[in-house]
Amino acid sequence: MKKNRPPSDLSPSICEEALESFSQSDDSLAKIIEAHNIEVRDFMILSFVCDQSELGIEQLMRAIGLSRQSILDCVERLVSAGLVEYEQVSTSSNPGNCVSPTPAGRTITRRILKG
Repeated sequence: MKKNRPPSDLSPSICEEALESFSQSDDSLAKIIEAHNIEVRDFMILSFVCDQSELGIEQLMRAIGLSRQSILDCVERLVSAGLVEYEQVSTSSNPGNCVSPTPAGRTITRRILKG
Protein backbone atom coordinates (compact mmCIF):
# COMPACT_ATOMS: atom_id res chain seq x y z
CA MET A 1 0.00 0.00 0.00
CA LYS A 2 1.31 3.44 -0.91
CA LYS A 3 1.80 6.04 1.77
CA ASN A 4 -0.34 9.18 1.34
CA ARG A 5 1.67 12.27 0.55
CA PRO A 6 0.97 15.56 2.31
CA PRO A 7 -1.05 18.02 0.17
CA SER A 8 1.96 20.31 -0.19
CA ASP A 9 3.77 17.53 -2.07
CA LEU A 10 0.96 17.00 -4.58
CA SER A 11 1.25 18.48 -8.04
CA PRO A 12 -1.91 19.62 -9.85
CA SER A 13 -3.64 16.82 -11.69
CA ILE A 14 -4.01 16.84 -15.45
CA CYS A 15 -7.73 17.52 -15.01
CA GLU A 16 -7.10 20.53 -12.80
CA GLU A 17 -4.57 21.93 -15.26
CA ALA A 18 -6.93 21.35 -18.19
CA LEU A 19 -9.84 22.99 -16.35
CA GLU A 20 -7.73 25.99 -15.42
CA SER A 21 -6.51 26.40 -19.00
CA PHE A 22 -10.00 25.85 -20.42
CA SER A 23 -11.69 28.30 -18.05
CA GLN A 24 -9.16 31.03 -18.87
CA SER A 25 -9.99 30.91 -22.58
CA ASP A 26 -12.39 33.65 -23.69
CA ASP A 27 -14.12 31.05 -25.88
CA SER A 28 -14.82 28.60 -23.07
CA LEU A 29 -18.26 27.85 -21.74
CA ALA A 30 -16.92 28.30 -18.19
CA LYS A 31 -15.71 31.82 -19.02
CA ILE A 32 -19.01 32.76 -20.72
CA ILE A 33 -21.02 31.45 -17.76
CA GLU A 34 -18.89 33.44 -15.34
CA ALA A 35 -18.84 36.63 -17.44
CA HIS A 36 -22.60 36.69 -18.06
CA ASN A 37 -23.80 35.24 -14.75
CA ILE A 38 -25.72 32.45 -16.44
CA GLU A 39 -25.97 28.70 -15.81
CA VAL A 40 -25.12 25.71 -18.00
CA ARG A 41 -28.77 25.01 -18.79
CA ASP A 42 -29.18 28.68 -19.78
CA PHE A 43 -26.54 28.11 -22.44
CA MET A 44 -28.37 24.96 -23.53
CA ILE A 45 -31.52 27.05 -24.07
CA LEU A 46 -29.53 29.79 -25.82
CA SER A 47 -27.98 27.32 -28.26
CA PHE A 48 -31.37 25.72 -28.91
CA VAL A 49 -32.99 29.13 -29.56
CA CYS A 50 -30.12 30.06 -31.91
CA ASP A 51 -30.77 26.88 -33.92
CA GLN A 52 -34.46 27.76 -34.31
CA SER A 53 -34.21 31.57 -34.63
CA GLU A 54 -37.11 32.06 -32.22
CA LEU A 55 -39.21 29.89 -29.95
CA GLY A 56 -42.19 30.29 -27.68
CA ILE A 57 -42.01 29.41 -24.00
CA GLU A 58 -44.36 26.45 -24.52
CA GLN A 59 -42.15 25.14 -27.34
CA LEU A 60 -39.08 25.42 -25.12
CA MET A 61 -40.86 23.59 -22.31
CA ARG A 62 -41.74 20.69 -24.61
CA ALA A 63 -38.37 20.58 -26.34
CA ILE A 64 -36.15 20.88 -23.27
CA GLY A 65 -38.35 19.18 -20.70
CA LEU A 66 -38.13 21.84 -18.00
CA SER A 67 -41.02 23.41 -16.11
CA ARG A 68 -42.44 26.75 -17.18
CA GLN A 69 -40.85 28.47 -14.18
CA SER A 70 -37.43 26.94 -14.91
CA ILE A 71 -37.62 28.10 -18.53
CA LEU A 72 -38.69 31.59 -17.46
CA ASP A 73 -35.84 31.77 -14.93
CA CYS A 74 -33.33 30.75 -17.62
CA VAL A 75 -34.76 33.23 -20.12
CA GLU A 76 -34.67 36.00 -17.52
CA ARG A 77 -30.95 35.40 -16.90
CA LEU A 78 -30.29 35.32 -20.66
CA VAL A 79 -32.23 38.58 -21.16
CA SER A 80 -30.28 40.22 -18.31
CA ALA A 81 -27.04 39.08 -19.99
CA GLY A 82 -28.19 40.58 -23.31
CA LEU A 83 -28.08 37.20 -25.04
CA VAL A 84 -31.79 36.83 -25.92
CA GLU A 85 -34.84 39.01 -26.35
CA TYR A 86 -38.21 38.05 -24.89
CA GLU A 87 -41.32 39.65 -26.31
CA GLN A 88 -45.03 39.18 -26.76
CA VAL A 89 -45.68 37.89 -30.27
CA SER A 90 -48.87 36.49 -31.69
CA THR A 91 -48.51 34.45 -34.84
CA SER A 92 -50.45 31.39 -35.89
CA SER A 93 -47.38 29.15 -35.50
CA ASN A 94 -46.13 30.73 -32.29
CA PRO A 95 -48.83 32.30 -30.10
CA GLY A 96 -47.67 33.91 -26.86
CA ASN A 97 -44.24 34.96 -25.72
CA CYS A 98 -41.29 34.53 -28.04
CA VAL A 99 -37.59 34.12 -27.25
CA SER A 100 -35.06 35.06 -29.92
CA PRO A 101 -31.27 35.39 -29.79
CA THR A 102 -29.53 38.74 -29.92
CA PRO A 103 -26.51 39.20 -32.19
CA ALA A 104 -24.31 38.82 -29.08
CA GLY A 105 -26.10 35.59 -28.18
CA ARG A 106 -25.51 34.20 -31.68
CA THR A 107 -21.84 35.18 -31.61
CA ILE A 108 -21.20 33.58 -28.24
CA THR A 109 -23.03 30.41 -29.22
CA ARG A 110 -21.01 30.09 -32.43
CA ARG A 111 -17.73 30.64 -30.55
CA ILE A 112 -18.53 28.03 -27.90
CA LEU A 113 -19.88 25.38 -30.26
CA LYS A 114 -16.96 25.75 -32.68
CA GLY A 115 -14.44 25.55 -29.83
